[in-house]
Amino acid sequence: MNRALGHRALLPGQDAEADRTAAVNWHIASLIVRCRPEHEAAVVARLRALELTDVRGAEQGRIIVIAEGANEYELAQRFDAIRATPDVMTTDLVHHEIDSDNSEDAHAQHAP
Repeated sequence: MNRALGHRALLPGQDAEADRTAAVNWHIASLIVRCRPEHEAAVVARLRALELTDVRGAEQGRIIVIAEGANEYELAQRFDAIRATPDVMTTDLVHHEIDSDNSEDAHAQHAP
């Protein structure tokens, strides 16, 4: 089917057919978060409390964090929350990946 699309058809919920066939994107990023070693345990606990954020390791004030979000905006909000965590000195993005898949089964493994 070939039809012209207006800009409103690109908005979620405006074109049911497009919504069903749109690719599912999930953003995953890894970061190194730095804090003073004496604050590490407290910072790790605070980071673990953040939604869709996981701490994978910590040593001498360097903390490896994985953050996820449904889009760039959600991921940016997660980064802001990490930076705003008390006793965090710096955050460095190490890797950002966009997982894109049309299947609902693939997205279900990422669903919160």
